[in-house]
Amino acid sequence: MTKPVRLCGVKGFFSKKWGMKCLQNLGFTYPCSQIWFYNTINTRKECGLTCMWSWVTHRPYVKPDGNLNNCLQCDEDKSGPVFKYYSGRTRRDSGITSEIDRPNDQIYNMTQCYY
Repeated sequence: MTKPVRLCGVKGFFSKKWGMKCLQNLGFTYPCSQIWFYNTINTRKECGLTCMWSWVTHRPYVKPDGNLNNCLQCDEDKSGPVFKYYSGRTRRDSGITSEIDRPNDQIYNMTQCYY
């Protein structure tokens, strides 16, 4: 979700309506889209230059030492707590892996049951 949500964040920079519509087109409900939208606003405010540099220089999501790149770490530190408070959980808390390679001990071991 990192790349698609980043694109929605760019659209949201120009128009809240565009950003919200983009997030809903990814499959998020309206309330979930709001959480993600405001997360992108806060990350842009708190980490904008750092993230722009990471994007322009094509930094991988994870550094060779296993730590997140500076943009993702800033997002996690500055926006993550509020995101988790309002959303109730993160992908890692739900046992869902993402395109950000994380150590197994950071991803909750949960059996996903789809009915």
